[in-house]
Amino acid sequence: MKCVFITKNIKGNEPLGQLLKEKGIDCIGESFLRFELVNDIPEEINSAWIFFTSPTAVEMYQRAYPKCNKSWAALGMGTAKGKENLFQFIGSGKEVKNIAAQFNELPNSHSVTLISPENGNRSLKPFLQNTAEVVILYKTIELPKHLPQATAYVFTSPSNARAAAILNDLSTLHVSCLGSTTRNQLLDLGVTKVHEFNSWIWEEITEEIEVWLSNL
Repeated sequence: MKCVFITKNIKGNEPLGQLLKEKGIDCIGESFLRFELVNDIPEEINSAWIFFTSPTAVEMYQRAYPKCNKSWAALGMGTAKGKENLFQFIGSGKEVKNIAAQFNELPNSHSVTLISPENGNRSLKPFLQNTAEVVILYKTIELPKHLPQATAYVFTSPSNARAAAILNDLSTLHVSCLGSTTRNQLLDLGVTKVHEFNSWIWEEITEEIEVWLSNL
């Protein structure tokens, strides 16, 4: 049986693992990261909109501002997954430039704060209106460890790729990823062939994983 390793903490009863198992694919899921709020969190955020680019950003914002009432925007369904009812905007498509253009058509889109980690990519900000602000809310702590044996490996973020590369030679592996920034990071780390999934939604990604593994 083929096995895929994903840089995402996957519990035994999580749907992602179950979906892959139904397709005859073993799944190992473990993140190479942990996250902590920074010490100097702003007392309040004054913008009308809060823009999130990852589920982690949503989680850390809720931890920092449990009673903060703002309009919420998500980069896509992968960011909003499981909390769709909290969002007033969810971007569609893969290109951040196009998603920002969708958002910029909304009322008060000039008043927006992008939630970011320290050393975050922030590739979205140049495409938002020039009044957009960034709040650095949390830090990403890399946890280097040895990769387990698997048929192929799925990297979910640039930070996970960097952390994995500390103790592992990624260039010898069958590698796929979520998003162009993760793909570019893997290329910078010496991986010459990277398969990039077309979706950010795990139910759809499992279909792509099945096809990808069948061609290895």
